[in-house]
Amino acid sequence: MIELADSHERIDLAIAVAGLTRDFKADLYDEESLEGFKNRVGDSFDVVGGPKKDEDCFFYAMGVKYRSIGAENRGFLSWFRDYVGQELSEIMPGCVVGYFDAFGESDENPQLLHVGLATEDLRVRSRWGTDGPVIIHNLDRLPHIYGNQARFFGRK
Repeated sequence: MIELADSHERIDLAIAVAGLTRDFKADLYDEESLEGFKNRVGDSFDVVGGPKKDEDCFFYAMGVKYRSIGAENRGFLSWFRDYVGQELSEIMPGCVVGYFDAFGESDENPQLLHVGLATEDLRVRSRWGTDGPVIIHNLDRLPHIYGNQARFFGRK
């Protein structure tokens, strides 16, 4: 588990991602959108995939839609744990990275907000927002709205 610092940079990143996602949804995404995004947030992000209708980070990383399996009747964290292996002590290539908001919650019951997959170089590949872009990013470089804690899980 790694604690992520809240910062103005992570808030600004959330704003930049919202703009890029808006462009995707309005079919306005082009090289100019990508250049504007990189100018705002830096070159440590690689946009590697475009929008897919109704696909969010959970479907992208795990291949299953949360709502389509009746999980709304169970706890979301319980559903997530059904689809991942054991929690790992550190990031490993191919593992599932879960981003949690543990503020005000116990470590036993944090809120899961975002999911990605670790790359070979230990970055994270994930879809940002429903219908948003697929971005490869450093472990701690993502919008503040995606949580303040990263945990790592094996894959089933």
